[in-house]
Amino acid sequence: MSWNNIIGQLRIKNILKETIYNKRLPNAFLFYGNEGVGKDAIAIQTAKILNCSEINLADNITKNDIDSCDKCDNCIKFNKLLHLNFKMVFSLPRGKGEKEHDDSPIAKLSSDEIEEIKSELNIKSQNHYHKINITAAREIRIISIRELKKLSSLSMTEGYFKIFLISDADKLNEEAANSLLKILEEPPAKTLFILTTSRKESILPTIISRCQELYFDNLSTEEIRNGLIQYFEFNEKDAKLYSQLASGSFSQALKLTNKEFVTMREDVVNFLRLILSNKFSEIYVKIDSLVSENDKTEIQIFLSMILVWIRDIFLIKEGLQEKILNMDQYDALKSFNNKLPHADLYSSVNAIEEAINLINRNVNLQLIFYSLIINLRKFILTKQLKP
Repeated sequence: MSWNNIIGQLRIKNILKETIYNKRLPNAFLFYGNEGVGKDAIAIQTAKILNCSEINLADNITKNDIDSCDKCDNCIKFNKLLHLNFKMVFSLPRGKGEKEHDDSPIAKLSSDEIEEIKSELNIKSQNHYHKINITAAREIRIISIRELKKLSSLSMTEGYFKIFLISDADKLNEEAANSLLKILEEPPAKTLFILTTSRKESILPTIISRCQELYFDNLSTEEIRNGLIQYFEFNEKDAKLYSQLASGSFSQALKLTNKEFVTMREDVVNFLRLILSNKFSEIYVKIDSLVSENDKTEIQIFLSMILVWIRDIFLIKEGLQEKILNMDQYDALKSFNNKLPHADLYSSVNAIEEAINLINRNVNLQLIFYSLIINLRKFILTKQLKP
């Protein structure tokens, strides 16, 4: 994976190219922004460039030449996440009988847990946008940082830089965060720490102060659509639909494609019908079910599907049927439109977009749903009473 294989983030790419070219690397970066916008992918690419044999041995290179060759042994190992100078730190489950002074965070894990970790890393090596998710892994503990410290003190056997990627650094517990802070205060030479997070506010300010911060923008719908077509061979129709539902997150678009899309869409339509009814007890039960059974990303997808459904009704109302995304549901969309001729769909779309933004700010999910339902009922139902 070279720069060209990373979706969007042109501003970030240029900053990193400039930094590497001028040899002004900090001891640590903090990459922050919403989930699925390429923070880990760019961290891995940066690490690979810093160890690419072709770049490091080349003469008279320009800033635009700062890229990985993807052919040398070092690049191949980085693509597989197997390079000895690269270590990825992420949340792990606690092993049975594990003590904080143990040497390895995986030494006391079961064989099944270790296999799950290997499987997740293998998927990550094939798709750097994949979010590692290990069963019962809730935090990054001091045992992982202790291992990182030991590895950082070892001499390099190959390559040019040691890179430590701490993914979801907001999950560092207090002891782990304080231990990492001590390392960042006196970092080893030729070593780069890259912390990634979608919750910068949960990281110790003292850690942030020792990092160069880079904010990652959400990806555009067009960037996500092109990425799905170019790198994952989606057809134009599906790529267009999934990119609209992705809320600026490429990993969210990919996650959506792995779910039972038809079933999800039926659930969305039933949910819309329910919240426009007066069955309030059922509405509250449904909200509790959505919040308890789905993670933040899945709820964003759910709300994005509501958003696209409302937009499709709006397009029908405006006589732009050829632009709707749920074309196979045209009759159902038309029925909604006929039953709600005075609905304020424009305000409804804004309300759903605001709800999605609130999820990114880690607002309580139940409160988001309650507020959204009140707004949708106001914009859709009360408008029907107007002459």
